[in-house]
Amino acid sequence: MSFDGRTVGQKRIRGVARAATRTELGRFLRDGNDARAGVWAARPVGRSGGVLPALFRALDHRNLQAPPAQLSVRVIGGAVVEVRARTYAHAVQLDLPAGAVPSDDYFDLLPGEVRRIAVQSARPLSGRNVRVRAVNCLPAAASTTRR
Repeated sequence: MSFDGRTVGQKRIRGVARAATRTELGRFLRDGNDARAGVWAARPVGRSGGVLPALFRALDHRNLQAPPAQLSVRVIGGAVVEVRARTYAHAVQLDLPAGAVPSDDYFDLLPGEVRRIAVQSARPLSGRNVRVRAVNCLPAAASTTRR
């Protein structure tokens, strides 16, 4: 997948992995694809049961030709942070109030991917006290949505 979300090639593999194990489900070749211009991604099809996409970068992130990440963030109900990526984002990190603990932090997002992170906090979160950043972007401020 290119950093802007174009699918360069696609292969469907059917497989089963037991819970809490590592299993090789398939292999791939570079097939002439430039490792600087995108990532390889494996995503579950249909009901994923909460399984997140797996990403493979063939190079260190400093050698990628990734454009600046375009992220948006909003706070839902004072306890959930939703991060949406328009382009590839490496090492997404939440900037939260002191003492707030996210269920996930430092993750990559594919173009078009949305991740919802539950946050334990003594006080409700709002668009004023939450920011998101990634290695390849500037911090983005959050908006607030009530439930």
